[in-house]
Amino acid sequence: MNLTNSRYQKLAPYLIFLFIVTVFFAIASVFPYQIEFDPIPQIKGINQWLSGGSSLINSVVTVNQKDISQDIQTWIVWHAPGVTFAFLPLIALGLPLGIAVRTTAYFLFVSGGLGWIKVIDTLTSDQKIKIIIAVLLSIYYIEIGSLLVCTAGDVIPWAVMPWVLLYAMYLCSILDSGNKFDSRFLVHAALLGLLLGGIYWLKYSAFLVSLGILAYLAVFLWFFSKQYTLKNRFILLAVCTVFTLLPVIGLSAIHHALSGVNSAIDQFEAAIPVASPSTRGMRFLLSLIGAPGLGLFNSEIFTQGRLLTFTSTILKQLFTLDISRKAETFKIFVGLAGTLAAFWFVAESARKNIYNKKLIILWGCITTIPFIFIAYISYKTGINLLMAGIGRYSNPFFILTVFFVISYYIYWISNHEKSILSKIVLSVVLVFFVLLPPLNYIVDWAEAIILRKNYVTTENFLYVDILSKKNVKSVVTQIKSAVKSPKDVVVLTKDTDELRFGSWLEMRHRILSPTFRRYSIGFNFKRIQNSQNLK
Repeated sequence: MNLTNSRYQKLAPYLIFLFIVTVFFAIASVFPYQIEFDPIPQIKGINQWLSGGSSLINSVVTVNQKDISQDIQTWIVWHAPGVTFAFLPLIALGLPLGIAVRTTAYFLFVSGGLGWIKVIDTLTSDQKIKIIIAVLLSIYYIEIGSLLVCTAGDVIPWAVMPWVLLYAMYLCSILDSGNKFDSRFLVHAALLGLLLGGIYWLKYSAFLVSLGILAYLAVFLWFFSKQYTLKNRFILLAVCTVFTLLPVIGLSAIHHALSGVNSAIDQFEAAIPVASPSTRGMRFLLSLIGAPGLGLFNSEIFTQGRLLTFTSTILKQLFTLDISRKAETFKIFVGLAGTLAAFWFVAESARKNIYNKKLIILWGCITTIPFIFIAYISYKTGINLLMAGIGRYSNPFFILTVFFVISYYIYWISNHEKSILSKIVLSVVLVFFVLLPPLNYIVDWAEAIILRKNYVTTENFLYVDILSKKNVKSVVTQIKSAVKSPKDVVVLTKDTDELRFGSWLEMRHRILSPTFRRYSIGFNFKRIQNSQNLK
């Protein structure tokens, strides 16, 4: 009986997570799905490839700007091919586009969530911590798991990163065991390297976490594996490093062969000729310091949304001060507070020896290295990614910070020597940084469901509010009736958000739009040419 109870206790966090996520998924499945922004070129490319309109996977066919009577096929460099490979299977089965993408994202999120619970399971035996993490993970599904809207492929690295981290921890554990150095270690190092490098194929930004794990392996070999010779340690690290770089070099070679550029950074620099002022000077330094405070608590969306609106309303009433248009500045200040809180919790965990030194170093490597590289990319491209999407870039690793915060909080409130006031203050900090951001997702989810009630979709089961707030099927039908020839071109444009072109997924026609310029497949209408007379 005790064995059975113990087994149920061990499985409880996993079952709780699966139950809540599946309930969310089941409820959301009744409502149409939305796809916008980054994934659209690749998802459109999948449809074109499956229908025979494209001869190359992970490419997209558009109207040729130099001769709009012809089409041109473009290999997609701007985003890693992970979106194409992840969403292709269910779309190929013939499922409606909205259902295929939502279901794929569900399985990917479940994979990552179970992986993170397994990571936490290896770090602590405290059942309270594991259950709290499981509940929080299930709420993060709304945003990270693309429950109602898919705007990026962030759920893809989320699905694999904890498992790669577990494998890295396993390699370190067998090194720690003191076994004789043999070829088995090199095989593990090579496999780990391939996994770390393979993440570059899934999402470029997630590869920065791979570099953090590789850095941790270097630290571990240098300081904690001295039972092995320096030569053997160097060989093991070299093997892991080489195999990490091989997938990166391979994809870069493919990019260069098919598009003439080596990476998305090259396209960034071409698309952004003038650097943003926020990527230079003191403001950029403050962004770098504040970015972890937003990313490590996954609080960027909450901060720039409801928190900014609420704070602006209060300040306007009390001091007639309107900060509603100062989103980046506001995010920097909130981020600075978050960074201070995150590092205080981790430092206290280290000082109290709640967790060993190796875990603290692991956290430091996979946390700081991505932010440093994101700062470098921001400076090089002229886009302040530290304050624009940092929550997304932190998705593959922020759970480890949440784990430290919750662990130390439980340790603190369980200590009878601590004052009531200190426990109240710490509880407020926990609620603000850890609980409010995911709870904000629940409110967003409820609002989105209300908007989609009784929405009339096409066979794609997509919510395309940029075309219609009530009945997209009617709009698409009218467009189809206006198209008289396969050579006709449908022009898509929007004055508000230049990156929103979800309507493209509803069109089976030749499309021309200036909004695609960011992806090197767009148009300057003034430069359009044609070899034939236009009607």
